[in-house]
Amino acid sequence: MATNFTEQLMEHRLNLTTLAQDLNANGRLSDTDLSRIVKSSIVKVHPLVFLAEKKLPDAANPGKSLDMDSLLLWLGAVVTQEVYDIDPLKINVSAVAEVMSQAFAERHRILAVEVNKDEVVIASGEPYIHAWESNLEHVLRKPIRRVLADPRTIARHTAEFYTMAVSVRGARGAERTDSAVGVGNLVQMLELGSMKEPDANDQHIVN
Repeated sequence: MATNFTEQLMEHRLNLTTLAQDLNANGRLSDTDLSRIVKSSIVKVHPLVFLAEKKLPDAANPGKSLDMDSLLLWLGAVVTQEVYDIDPLKINVSAVAEVMSQAFAERHRILAVEVNKDEVVIASGEPYIHAWESNLEHVLRKPIRRVLADPRTIARHTAEFYTMAVSVRGARGAERTDSAVGVGNLVQMLELGSMKEPDANDQHIVN
């Protein structure tokens, strides 16, 4: 976590030119493709998304391209973070939505993907940004384990998960309301029943 001035200075978002230069230095991107990337270094999309959509040849693996999977695996090895495949069917949406607000998740471009008694797993496409970690750990009172994921997937599922969580909470609230109404009706029925004429066998109780 960023706990001192030096570490805070090191915080930065991924940069297209730097990523391309690192890929080139690692033998994954050709000199020709590097030159082309540097010339278009000002882009509005996430650098990983930009590179993945270019489908540039992987110089270290003939016949293969630098798609998102290969880029994430490469970057994950560089920053020592596990690459995480976000599968909505395996995620407890209600639990992960309780970790942080949707606004916080969107602002920092992160998404909680697992919550257990020992840790909270949070996916990000910006491995060099740590400023949000300490505050979140303090609130959660649990350690955070960071994982790397496709920025497009994070953005898409952030909207989906929080919308789904709101729907689930609404449904549970409706169930509780229906349950309360049912109990109330039962009480009223019992009260009405007690107001009926007593049974012949019970006449002596009230006479």
